[in-house]
Amino acid sequence: PNAAGEGLEHLEEASHQKRVLVVLSDGDDNASMHSADVMLERAARSNALIYTISTEELGSGDGNSKLLKKLAQRSGGVTYSPKSERDVVEAFRDIAGNIRRGYSIGYVPTNTVHDGRFRRVKVSVRAPGHKNLSVVARDGYLAPRHSDAH
Repeated sequence: PNAAGEGLEHLEEASHQKRVLVVLSDGDDNASMHSADVMLERAARSNALIYTISTEELGSGDGNSKLLKKLAQRSGGVTYSPKSERDVVEAFRDIAGNIRRGYSIGYVPTNTVHDGRFRRVKVSVRAPGHKNLSVVARDGYLAPRHSDAH
């Protein structure tokens, strides 16, 4: 999670339009200067899509896979919990495919109040001739606070 925070910081300076962070970790935070809540809020405010791969099942069983799941969910990403090294490789393949197939959509809110509160957004998709399509997306966003808005 400390590395996730540093990765988000690096992505904020990136010039690429698509920003994706892949976190391979057991979820145990043993070196961070910030709390998990601060990191999760940062992820929610970021434009990055975060995929997490939990190594908790591969090691001693110690770790925090729930934190990794929250981190991915906040950004609209997906978390993987591989049980073998082969599953880890498959997770990276799946992530690469998702990045190639993914779409970015924009949203301009009608609520312009800068209160820093969480705003829910639901994204659904329909396509002629296709049933049971699914969307992996953020379930909302944090509105800017007065101090964030210019």
